[in-house]
Amino acid sequence: MDASTPQRPLTEQQTDQVINFQSMSGLDDFEDCRQLLERNGWDTSRAFQDVFNEPRDPSPERDVHDVEYRDEFPVRRRPVAVERIPQPTISPSSHVVYAGGAAPTAVVQWGLFDWIKAVISFPFRFVFTSVFDVFNFVWSFVSGPTFPANTPTQDVQSFIADFEGKYGAVHPTFYRGGYKEAYGDAKRELRFLLLYLHQENHSDSDRFCADTLVHPEVVSLINSRAVFWACSTKYAEGHKVAQALQVSRYPSIGLCINKNSQMTLVGRLQGYHSVEELIDRLNQLFASNDRHLSSARQERQTLDLNQSLRKEQDEAYLKSLKADQDKEKKKRDDKLRKEEEERLMIETAERKAREEHEKEESLIKRKQHAAGLVPEEPKDGDAESCRLSFKLPAGDRLERRFSKSDKIADIYNFIFGQPTTPEHFEVFTSYPRKAIGCSPASHSTLDSLKLGKAEAFIVEEKDETDDEDDLDQPLSG
Repeated sequence: MDASTPQRPLTEQQTDQVINFQSMSGLDDFEDCRQLLERNGWDTSRAFQDVFNEPRDPSPERDVHDVEYRDEFPVRRRPVAVERIPQPTISPSSHVVYAGGAAPTAVVQWGLFDWIKAVISFPFRFVFTSVFDVFNFVWSFVSGPTFPANTPTQDVQSFIADFEGKYGAVHPTFYRGGYKEAYGDAKRELRFLLLYLHQENHSDSDRFCADTLVHPEVVSLINSRAVFWACSTKYAEGHKVAQALQVSRYPSIGLCINKNSQMTLVGRLQGYHSVEELIDRLNQLFASNDRHLSSARQERQTLDLNQSLRKEQDEAYLKSLKADQDKEKKKRDDKLRKEEEERLMIETAERKAREEHEKEESLIKRKQHAAGLVPEEPKDGDAESCRLSFKLPAGDRLERRFSKSDKIADIYNFIFGQPTTPEHFEVFTSYPRKAIGCSPASHSTLDSLKLGKAEAFIVEEKDETDDEDDLDQPLSG
């Protein structure tokens, strides 16, 4: 940063972050620490990489809550897709760090021979240790740490198997999945997430597991209060999480909670802790952060209640909307049905009128045809003729001479051919009253009726069904 450029004042959180970074990095100058953090976007882990000249992802943008983690050293693993490991927010001003002491060791009294042996072997041990440390330092730049080619879940399962094989089956219930899954479950269930990072061949880690972590009171406390996830740094999953959490001392325990809708690291326990120390400090962390979980649970309940109310309102609205739609549909259906009924009524009326008209036209044509079939009227005074009179249903009278050789069908055609006669009728004698069987199909002659010179007949209308057979017969010619 250019010295001539005025610097913006730091916030309280940024000041705490600079102080914490200064104490952890060993740098003496406050401004150097500030510039390192500003240059790395206030990302503490990237600033540490600058201090120790570790290779890192050159991209300047990293999400605080979902860090794309890449191994900072070459790792001998099978090729896998780059995994995004969630990283809890680390705020120096809001989380507590408890530093434990060294694991207790047995006091051994040295004799004169032991002291002589130590003095003689010291130069050899010093040279060997120095050479070995230099070799390890150089080798770390050449090869980097190596890990088994496992998935995160397999790494955790392998650590659990190692732990139970060495320390027994009595221990807090390990989360049997990757860190990402444990992180997600704790956030979703609004529970504490307790992270244990183990380092192999470390005396403090070994004694902590053997003496403290398997103690029944510790097991009961952890199982009742938190999701417990653990892994060793000899596995890639444990190594990644240790780097993401910036672990500097082992054994390491971190406590995370859902705070302000994001997982936040609120406390660390680093180094060896006895049973009493661990229980006391965990209880302090649980007690001081219960309010955050209670607040998160209250927010979750409020959110669930609001969602439930919104769902009920939506359901009520949809129900009302459906009722309105059904009502509108019924109205449309009724209208369509009424229009259809009216259309059918009109069509029926038109069809009936058309049929009626066709029937009338047909009747007129039939009457005209029947009138044309009537034989010529005999002359007055013809001895073989008789005068017949007919009283129609409407009161009209018809009178005409017929030859006795004419057929009864000719009488039918004469009567039917009149415009005022009904379509269906029967002819009766006046006295005694008797039907003469007058129809277009009757081939009997008038002579068969034994008629006199003048006879009177009565024409009566009859139902159509009574004369269906007559209508089906052709008019006689």
